[in-house]
Amino acid sequence: MSESRPPRYLPAWPLPERAYLPGRDPRPSASAASTVPDAPLPAADAEPAVWRRHPVFLCAVDRYNHGFPWEAHEAWELLWRRAAPGSTVHHLLQALIQCAATVVHVRAGRTAGVRAVSARALAHLDAVIADAGQPGWHRGRFMGIDVAGFRSVFHAYAGSDEPLGDGPAIELSEPDPASAG
Repeated sequence: MSESRPPRYLPAWPLPERAYLPGRDPRPSASAASTVPDAPLPAADAEPAVWRRHPVFLCAVDRYNHGFPWEAHEAWELLWRRAAPGSTVHHLLQALIQCAATVVHVRAGRTAGVRAVSARALAHLDAVIADAGQPGWHRGRFMGIDVAGFRSVFHAYAGSDEPLGDGPAIELSEPDPASAG
């Protein structure tokens, strides 16, 4: 994994002051934990391009990529609760939530948690990959993410004897110009 992190995708939105680690830190207040851009959530059946451009999704990617996995988990969960159950968007958001939770387990030194949660994350990533070629995919990416590539590096990270660091970064492609409406 490269030490450099991708650029911020929502640079106007501040990152948290400090990363929360359950079991180590006092739980942040509800207002601090749920501080995300104020934007209406997409309809459950919205096109993947709508989800990919949503400020909460971009905020969560920034949080994950820049060392705030628990905070990313919380933001993605807002969207996941809204996505149509069983949809490819729902599977991707569930996978990202569990990838972030895996990083939290790594930081806390909970090996059993790393193994269990990362296995569920990989299963959801596999479900997304199984839908490749369906509407919402653009140039081998879903919601801007090279899902197969991310799955590969995440599997290597979580499956190592002693995973370290913040996990593989999520790099988003530019939105599909045909769906940028």
